[in-house]
Amino acid sequence: MSSTKDYSFNRVTADASNITTYFLPNVGQRGRDVSRPYDGNRIITENRRGTEHSHSLSGKFIYELNRRTAFINNTLRANVDWDDVDLVTSGSIPNEQSAKLPDYYVSNNFKMIKRFKGNHLVTLQSVNEWESLPQTLTLTMIPDAADAMYRVPTGNKFRQHISDHAFYTHESAAYAFNIKGVTLSLEGGIKGYFRSMDSQLPDFPEEVPGLTENVVNTNYMTLYADPEFEYWVRRVNISLNLPVSYAHYTFDKAIANHDEVYFSPSLSFDWKPNNRFSGSFSGGLGRSPMNMNLIHPGLIMTNYRTLKAGTEQFYNSSSQNVSASVSYKHTRHGLFANGTVMQSWTHVPYTMSQQLYGDYVVYSYADADNDSRMLMAMGSVGKTLDFMRGSCNVNGSFSRNESQLFSQQQSVNSVSTGWSIGGKINGNPCRWFSFDYSIDYSDSRLTMNGMSESWLSTMENELSLTFIPYRKWQWTVSGEHYRNEITENSFKNVVMLDTKLIYQFNKRIELAASLTNILNKRSYNYITYSQLSSFESQRQLRGRQLLFSITLRK
Repeated sequence: MSSTKDYSFNRVTADASNITTYFLPNVGQRGRDVSRPYDGNRIITENRRGTEHSHSLSGKFIYELNRRTAFINNTLRANVDWDDVDLVTSGSIPNEQSAKLPDYYVSNNFKMIKRFKGNHLVTLQSVNEWESLPQTLTLTMIPDAADAMYRVPTGNKFRQHISDHAFYTHESAAYAFNIKGVTLSLEGGIKGYFRSMDSQLPDFPEEVPGLTENVVNTNYMTLYADPEFEYWVRRVNISLNLPVSYAHYTFDKAIANHDEVYFSPSLSFDWKPNNRFSGSFSGGLGRSPMNMNLIHPGLIMTNYRTLKAGTEQFYNSSSQNVSASVSYKHTRHGLFANGTVMQSWTHVPYTMSQQLYGDYVVYSYADADNDSRMLMAMGSVGKTLDFMRGSCNVNGSFSRNESQLFSQQQSVNSVSTGWSIGGKINGNPCRWFSFDYSIDYSDSRLTMNGMSESWLSTMENELSLTFIPYRKWQWTVSGEHYRNEITENSFKNVVMLDTKLIYQFNKRIELAASLTNILNKRSYNYITYSQLSSFESQRQLRGRQLLFSITLRK
């Protein structure tokens, strides 16, 4: 039996300059209709100065019983978080934002495992969670952009309040036994989710059409059974999973209630010819329900210029996936390797839509089929370096995501492609010295309707050196190098250097002094792609800082 209680407070101030580019249809295409007001890329500039106060109070009580034939664990947890965020922004839409973001959460998890007659196992689980999110965002427009950072706002004022409450329960029982190499298991239970959400956003600018209020109830009860069969034959493990469920959805007359049956079978083969090599192949298909949080016809403001609207109808998605993986290990030689390839296809009857109204952007869901697919591959090779008590590793990955979206009411085929390669090496060549070094390089590109943006790369180097000149002393010097490509063949480089000195007074008391950002770097630049936009940011960094600390242990 144990219990813990924690409280933390954190105050963060941050400055940043951002440029968001929305890639819109018809850019660079002949015959563009110049009478359409929103053709051409839209660029939004921001200079942001903000302060965040974060409070967190948490408690946890654990009861545990462990016996030869039974195991019981019950964990009761409670978290109360409340954040206050104040943000002043100049640029395309000068404004001041103030957000109150409390989060109240309580959960209880119970688990019991009972073994009887040697090879029979029964597991009972109960999960209950409650969360409340009464959150408020206040937005004040500033008429004069030049005064955005220095004046009290005097423009139009908007206030959005969201009350979001949810309760989730999951009660389950599982039974498994083994007979002559065949393992049979069955899990069944009931899941329930009860959520109410209402939001108000009065007097928002008329240029942004749509409902500004939501009153939503999204509830469901699901009965499910999940049988699984495993069989070993000639070093091959065959596993068949056949989950089936029945769900009843109620929406308090906002939309029609639904009853659905879901069946999502999967089959996998695991081959292990010897202790060094193994391979697997798996595939599956099925239907799944939408995220209930997407059901809200009215707009919700996520920041001063971005709004989101959900769907007005319930829908299901269907998917298929195949994957293969291999691994190799030679423990005596310290050689390890693995690789994975996965391809998936998804179909949903709704498609995300991006619509710009002036400088405001609204994300919603259009009633149109959307077929997306994803290819992902990754692999790594590692080797122990016994001569210096260390190891090295080389890894790489590739991903390609293709989906359909709407932008300015026009269909857009969006393809995001990225790859990365990296390596690590560490060692402890002598008693008083150790080191860690890693390097990662990645490239990414966005393609829309066959027209590609430039490949943009990032590279990161990290080096840490640790010295132990005497038994109670430890000195660490660490450095980081970032090289980000902002536009084609235009790079931003940042080098960071830190150091820390630790004195272990005894087993309970530790004294430390750290000096961070020794080179006093003041900014960091990077750019990222999303499905229909790019985001370029210049972050202001905290300058050189000296910190002394004392750590006490029981």
